[in-house]
Amino acid sequence: MKKLSHITPLIASLFLPLSLSANEKSYDGYSYIAIGINHTTYKERVTTQSGTSVHSKASTTDTYYMTGGLVRFNKDIDFSYDLASTLYPNDLTEDVYLNGTYQPNHATILLNHMSYLLHYKLTPNHRIVAGGSYILNTFKRFDFMNLPTQGMVEERSASVTADIGYWYESSPAAVKGFRLTFKALLGLPIWQKTTNTNTTSTDFSNPDGYNADTSIWIHYTMQPGWELGWVTGYSYMLREGDGPKEGSVNGVTKNIYWPHNSTSTWYTTLSITWNFR
Repeated sequence: MKKLSHITPLIASLFLPLSLSANEKSYDGYSYIAIGINHTTYKERVTTQSGTSVHSKASTTDTYYMTGGLVRFNKDIDFSYDLASTLYPNDLTEDVYLNGTYQPNHATILLNHMSYLLHYKLTPNHRIVAGGSYILNTFKRFDFMNLPTQGMVEERSASVTADIGYWYESSPAAVKGFRLTFKALLGLPIWQKTTNTNTTSTDFSNPDGYNADTSIWIHYTMQPGWELGWVTGYSYMLREGDGPKEGSVNGVTKNIYWPHNSTSTWYTTLSITWNFR
């Protein structure tokens, strides 16, 4: 009996690491896709050196696509990647005011966002995340009321941001019942490039501004290995603009500006998440 009393703690100590390892493994990686809608509002304003004041606002609701996943490295570190894009941009009316005079045009807005984050797990549920994003927004403007002979003008705005934030996972993915994911991120631009087909010789690179993103994901396991979910989120991007810079417009040298601008996007989607361990 005395020998057995020594053996029992030894057996328990052998099985305890195995049980902890199984618990850690339950928080394994997963992949997802999501499709829904986003509602985007774009605003810009600028006052030129000559005193001309221009401000505008454009809103659109489009189909939206998201995909990504989470990769487990070890008990302390995970890695996530998220890709989001407008599937098909609808035509919209951009309300433009030039010194108070209404001069609208038509436009489309195409959003693309890629995010890559390392997770430091305070616990399997609570994580501090840091990484970067690449954002490319494309604006196409046409049917200018004050310039009926002007063709389509395309503006592309690309950013690289350094991101930090908080991530919450309530339970392992696709195991049982409901699961909640919450994300909150703040991004600061470290690189910016904006170009316009009206002035191909001029681009703008002022990175001043910030990004803020938050989202809530509610999932339900349909059967072990995959779950259905609903996602809602909001993102806000502010850029301070740049200029004036000299540029050529239709062969005429002018002062060119990239206006102070903001892009706010609310989105809601249905998602499928899988983890076939």
